[in-house]
Amino acid sequence: MAETDGRHAGTGRRRAPETALDDALAAVAQGDRDALRTVYDLTRAKLYGIALGVLKDREAAEDVLQSV
Repeated sequence: MAETDGRHAGTGRRRAPETALDDALAAVAQGDRDALRTVYDLTRAKLYGIALGVLKDREAAEDVLQSV
């Protein structure tokens, strides 16, 4: 995946997070292991929030996020 920072190639403008995530997921499906970092970066805050909401414990939520 050429652009992993969420920017349109050649324009410097930011892409919608959904588009960046879609691109990263497509790259992962094609075997791009580096794209996994992008997927993690784009989803970690939301996943942490969900884990925290369910577990009601910050340390446990962090542990879950590390396991994913």
